[in-house]
Amino acid sequence: MKKLLITSWTLLFIALVFIVMHYPGSALILMLGTLLLLTHSILHIIKNWRVNLSCSLSYLTFSIWTTYISFRLLYWPCGPDLLGFSLLFLIGCLISFIWVRTYFINRQKFNLSQFILVSYICLAITISFIHSDEIYYYRNIKTIEYPGSEYDYYDCIIWDKYSWFLYCAGKYEQAVFANIEAQKAALHLNQKSMLGSINYHCTLIESKTWKDYNQRENNSR
Repeated sequence: MKKLLITSWTLLFIALVFIVMHYPGSALILMLGTLLLLTHSILHIIKNWRVNLSCSLSYLTFSIWTTYISFRLLYWPCGPDLLGFSLLFLIGCLISFIWVRTYFINRQKFNLSQFILVSYICLAITISFIHSDEIYYYRNIKTIEYPGSEYDYYDCIIWDKYSWFLYCAGKYEQAVFANIEAQKAALHLNQKSMLGSINYHCTLIESKTWKDYNQRENNSR
């Protein structure tokens, strides 16, 4: 059990480094670490729920919120919206409430690990109010803040996806600007096939009819 926990945290740390450094494979490592963390928390509950339920719930709470943060970092849907919040977010809130309630019922004192978990929950809740375009911006700040210095193939994709997230946030003027930067990168790299798709995305932004990132001209008819 302890080895599984250490392995999961090691993978999550490596994934975080890969994300910051923009190394390939960060998504796979992040989800593997998250999966192992969830597995550990479930096994801990099965083995210890009668002996130390509060501790098991703390592991489960941590793993659920880690899953939520991982999904946000990867721009994956967190389930259907209920009352304006995603299903995964609401599950995290529910598990957190049960964990806190268990501690009060058992009249246990909060130690350092519990305060860390509460801080982690606050971080996850804060992230829930950050739109995907802002998360994408910070993950690709080098390309977005210094456009046109040295274009490479991934700049086309980064700018094009950034325009999509800006469009979803209702920032249409900024979305057009990001799309223009994607066009510049595609022209510079002579990516004609990609340029056609990017130009079409610009049309969708201006007409406010962009429904899906992978939307193509023949799909809109």
